[in-house]
Amino acid sequence: MVCTIDALALVTSDRKAVWMTASTVAAAASAIVLVPFIGRYFPYDEEFIVRANRLRERRERWLDFLTFVVQPRWGWSVGGIAIIFAVLAYFGVGSAGATWPVRSLWGLPALLAVSGLVAFAATRDLRRTIGFLISATLLALTESWFLAILSGLAAEPYSQSVAIATMPCLLIAVQSSKFSRDGDNAAVATLRSLEQQTVAILFFSAGAFACFLATGDFVASALVLCGMPVALIVMPALTTAIYDLAPPRVSMDAYRIR
Repeated sequence: MVCTIDALALVTSDRKAVWMTASTVAAAASAIVLVPFIGRYFPYDEEFIVRANRLRERRERWLDFLTFVVQPRWGWSVGGIAIIFAVLAYFGVGSAGATWPVRSLWGLPALLAVSGLVAFAATRDLRRTIGFLISATLLALTESWFLAILSGLAAEPYSQSVAIATMPCLLIAVQSSKFSRDGDNAAVATLRSLEQQTVAILFFSAGAFACFLATGDFVASALVLCGMPVALIVMPALTTAIYDLAPPRVSMDAYRIR
């Protein structure tokens, strides 16, 4: 996903995009190689399993606070609030005295088109793809708003920081769609994806925040922190609202007693 978004910047003849894409590929390759290699040296005995189960039970109690996102009334409420924030961010760029780059006229549609194709290929679920696109649009506009406030310039909507901030949203969409294909309904699939991926999202957001903060990119560091609640609250709530608006059709065979 990040490499695909970086490729959009190559069209603008931005040489820095080549280094961004190369660094993304290098980071992915190192994770694929180093994580299994280092994991071999950690003990996985019975004591470790007991500690892991205790932590999992404690995590499930904390995740009970997120169960409201699968309720349709909260899904519509949170989804409406997210759209309002997106509109405020769009007009906030103009209020801050910034002007949209000319490339943004085609950059945002290009971002949505590419992101939609990647998300649909990963999830094979149109409803979750739509929820992901709305979340990605919200984060792209938020980045432009932050930049307009700090520097008076609007951001390009296909920046690498937007792609990184939307990765947790894509992770939730992919995981929940997998559970749906296994037979779970939309609400159960969303809750199971939150249960499995919340810790990974927290570590991912914290690591990206520290990395961008160390390089002095304060807007990107703030954006990845915004991506965490968008993935854990906004994205599941939007999915719930979309499923409530357009529920999937069920064949008569599904009700037949076997």
